[in-house]
Amino acid sequence: MNMHRMSAPWRGGLTAALLAIALPAAAGMYKWTDADGQVHYTQSPPPAGVQGEALKAPPKVDSESAVEELEARQKGFDERVKDRAKAEAEAAKTSDQAAEKARYCEHLRADLAGLQTAQRIFTGEGADRRRLGEDERQAKIKDIEAKLAKDCG
Repeated sequence: MNMHRMSAPWRGGLTAALLAIALPAAAGMYKWTDADGQVHYTQSPPPAGVQGEALKAPPKVDSESAVEELEARQKGFDERVKDRAKAEAEAAKTSDQAAEKARYCEHLRADLAGLQTAQRIFTGEGADRRRLGEDERQAKIKDIEAKLAKDCG
């Protein structure tokens, strides 16, 4: 059997398939404006007597790598959104802590002012109510001053 003769139909089919793929890819895009001023984009040249321009075909896109790039960008975006939300939560927490500390320090300063200006300080409720002695008052003043120095600068 002659191998050359058997492969001829196969080669013809391959050539036809390659031409079918290559011809649409080789077909150009054209831009032209008609007499009414309307711009046309076509795959065939403009009509005779009409000025047009041949456009470059758009670049081929490797869809698999495009999908991978898109997924990578989406992942990066999602991470940035998550990091931003975390940073905002930390900032809110820090802000809440600062406000709580300010209230605490304000309370200490008010207590200190009351201890330093009042002559008679009472402690306890109802039957347990009693007057604070001078030594106790001075101890409380020192305790509050120490807390202010440590916690409130």
